[in-house]
Amino acid sequence: LFSTSVGVDALFKSLLFLPVNENRALFVEPVLSLGWTLDFEMYFYTIFAFSLMFSAKRLWLVGMWIGLTVLLVPYYLGVFTVNPLVSHVYAVSYMNIITNPIVLEFFAGCCIAQVYISDRVRISNPTVAYCLISVSIALMLWWNYAETGVLHGINRWGGSLAFMVLIFAIASKTVHIPVPRILVYVGEISFSLYLMHLSARVILDWVVVKLGAAAMMNSWSYVLLTTVVAVCVGGLSYKYLEQGFSEWVRAKLTALLPTSGKDGRLVH
Repeated sequence: LFSTSVGVDALFKSLLFLPVNENRALFVEPVLSLGWTLDFEMYFYTIFAFSLMFSAKRLWLVGMWIGLTVLLVPYYLGVFTVNPLVSHVYAVSYMNIITNPIVLEFFAGCCIAQVYISDRVRISNPTVAYCLISVSIALMLWWNYAETGVLHGINRWGGSLAFMVLIFAIASKTVHIPVPRILVYVGEISFSLYLMHLSARVILDWVVVKLGAAAMMNSWSYVLLTTVVAVCVGGLSYKYLEQGFSEWVRAKLTALLPTSGKDGRLVH
């Protein structure tokens, strides 16, 4: 749940989304271990926010930047790889975020979004669309559960999932793809679910062991149980922390701001 990195320096870097341990490629060991993904998200969102100033050229700009940092710089230094778990220690620790090939998966998402909003990329035949959807799902399941694509990377989990999302994005222009309400709900609470699922799993494992049922943990039914518990905990966190507490803080802060009276003067 928490990394082995402790101390004021580790906490300071974690809060600023900086790598705490540059020798640990990809996971970079923030105080809250799950926070490693946020380091990459904040970096990429910053790039994308900057690219929005360039309108239609934004995808090209992001692509050139990622090509330079993820492909050309490591290749020039002789350390290029598509494996995000390989450590390279740079003089500037943040380069371990910038040059990590997992950033390619963020860019893949941008490209898929561009394909989705484009009217030129479309599947005209519904039968073909359904066939491609089925194949993309089967390919993803085979690639991951045959242990070919285990772990992170555009050539592992990332690649098969990106291909499936791409097919869904294109096919959705031709056929209606119904989404169960439970999946929509899980998407809505996904941030809270991500932050809380490990805590829920650790506590549940502890309870099960204390009850003497550890032998029953190695089963698919326990996977179902841990998933349901994690979704419930994530849902509560979403309602009372992500939404409820943040709205309460926003209301308190807003109340401190000056407002205009009937005569247009600022009042407190």
